Amino acid sequence: MARFEALVVDTLSRLPGSARLLAAKDRLASFADQGLQGVANILMSALLARSLSHEQFASIGVMLGVNYFAFGLHRANVILPFIVAAAEDEKHGRTSGAWWWASTAFAGLSLVALALITGALALVATLWNPSIDWAVRALAYATFAAPAMMLAEFARRWLYQAKLPATAALTSVLYSLSGLAVIIATRGMHNGAISASAWTLGGVLGMLPGAIALWPGMPDWRESYRRWRTHAHFAFWQGMAHIPFAVYNSSLVVLVGALAGPTAAASFTATRTLCNPAISTVTAVDSLDKPRAARALVSGGLPGLRGSVNRTRLLLATLTGAYLGLIVLFAGPVLKVAFGEAYAGHAQEVRVLALGFFMMCLNLPSETYLIVLRAGRLMFIGRMLTAVVSVAFIWWGSRQWGLMGTAGAIAASQLFNLINLRVSEAIAARGYSPVRVGEAEAAGVAVS
Repeated sequence: MARFEALVVDTLSRLPGSARLLAAKDRLASFADQGLQGVANILMSALLARSLSHEQFASIGVMLGVNYFAFGLHRANVILPFIVAAAEDEKHGRTSGAWWWASTAFAGLSLVALALITGALALVATLWNPSIDWAVRALAYATFAAPAMMLAEFARRWLYQAKLPATAALTSVLYSLSGLAVIIATRGMHNGAISASAWTLGGVLGMLPGAIALWPGMPDWRESYRRWRTHAHFAFWQGMAHIPFAVYNSSLVVLVGALAGPTAAASFTATRTLCNPAISTVTAVDSLDKPRAARALVSGGLPGLRGSVNRTRLLLATLTGAYLGLIVLFAGPVLKVAFGEAYAGHAQEVRVLALGFFMMCLNLPSETYLIVLRAGRLMFIGRMLTAVVSVAFIWWGSRQWGLMGTAGAIAASQLFNLINLRVSEAIAARGYSPVRVGEAEAAGVAVS
């Protein structure tokens, strides 16, 4: 894989403007990485929306919502501790494959937990409420897709941390091409279960570049647990903070399905799909900027962290604002091109959702600020407030105005969250202590 990275550098050096391209190669790789995923997700969703019934497509949408929920717990318990630990490891010249195996263990436990939950919901559907069969199928799909996607995401982060961004982009190449291939090849079957397998296969294949480029060695489960245990307090509060976050953000489709049924969940999935490239842009920026923010705090203290976060905020406002502005202007034609007549008539909902997603994208820099300062409890409290507001808004809006009410409630709750996070930034800055966040972490003391 070192040869692949060298090949990319050599190719860029032969292009016009090579000096600038080489200086920005890490950023270019992260955008290629997430851009490909974003395009693939749109194509996959568009093909499925055209070939599946509303109920089947709702199962796919809720599967993705469950994936994001489980994925967020994995991020809180493994990826974020890995990132903040890696900044200190770099400083002290330490490397370890323990985090790779911690990630693998978490994925295995997630598979078991999701299988048990699916079985319990299936029993409820059989004995009392057959109308939720579509939700049972969604959980069954997620049982295999979510752990596979966890493995691929950690491999991607593993490669970025090792400064192999072009190799990390291969993760998305394999994920995207394999997922699209499955859906295109099986489109005529109109089968939700076969379609859902695209995410499972994509996750498994997406793990391979990381395993091949940086094989972590044989597992030492005791060492993996020891390394994780050092950050358990931080991971606990990040995990707790993720639960309300999923309610108003990543797993919102689950809430929509629970409150308004499968048709609303399918429509929401279709409209949200058009905004996904903006979310992919945020993920691309996050892949480089969160580690950069952690290093900025180590090297430059609070002013260094603040400068890093502000640069991220300006970049995201420019990039996501440009894309989502185009969605607002051309929502009607884009909907028709993407989904045909299956979800026609939802242009206004897409416009309102685009505004909500723009504010959602601007939340990331504030969250990076709180995460790097390990203000887990503060983040948890803020997210709980936003979750309560979101549930209330969506419950009321969906009953008063249907999908448009839901879209408006999402935009309003994201505005509330944006204000909430800026207040939390100020509180975290006042409580910042280099000893607690820096030296204590280096000594292995958990800091919230």
